[in-house]
Amino acid sequence: GIIVALAIIMAAIAVYALKRAVTSKDRVITVNAQNLIDAAKMQAAVARRTAAVRGYMLSGDPAFLQREQAAGQVFNDALGHLRSNVYTEEGKRLLRDFEQTDAQHEALIERQNALRQSNASFDVMTRFMREQVLPNINALDNRVDDFARWEEKLLNDGRKTSSEAASSATTLVIINAALVLALAMAVAILLAKTLTRQVGSAVQEIQSSSAELQSTATQQVTGAREQATAMSEI
Repeated sequence: GIIVALAIIMAAIAVYALKRAVTSKDRVITVNAQNLIDAAKMQAAVARRTAAVRGYMLSGDPAFLQREQAAGQVFNDALGHLRSNVYTEEGKRLLRDFEQTDAQHEALIERQNALRQSNASFDVMTRFMREQVLPNINALDNRVDDFARWEEKLLNDGRKTSSEAASSATTLVIINAALVLALAMAVAILLAKTLTRQVGSAVQEIQSSSAELQSTATQQVTGAREQATAMSEI
């Protein structure tokens, strides 16, 4: 009964440790890795949107506006995912900084496009791009990079934690198995000693009873002989 109870307790502890390891691994896969993917999507979208803005500034071709809108949609989709998945305070702060810079970027793009649509001179558009848009693009890239580095750190930390949890769970299972085996062996040895003592005691009692029976039989034979001798003398 004790062995069974101990085995159940140890199995429950091992299951808890394994579930903890699986949960940590799932977070690494479903949250941290996905956040990095979304950050990479935003980086690519920013680059495509910037290229479209420059293309429209140089050519005035409306096709570049469509590319800009398509890149913006990819960007917003990835940003929406991150709003739902980011769970650390530092990650949320970096995301807020990033959204603030992106809002400024959107306003500058609208002004840049308005200059192109109003047929502003190339020098005016170039100066606006160089002095206003490009610094903002650099700031936006830096914000994305900061966020991506943070999420990469979380991913690496999560992998480490997951590996440590899995290793701890494996070690715990081995220790539990060793403890159960040791307890079973101890109980078996104890039972063997107890049975040996009981068997030895029983043998001694049988030997003692045999000796008493033999003594009684001897006495009875001696008595019978004495009675027979007495009868013959009569």
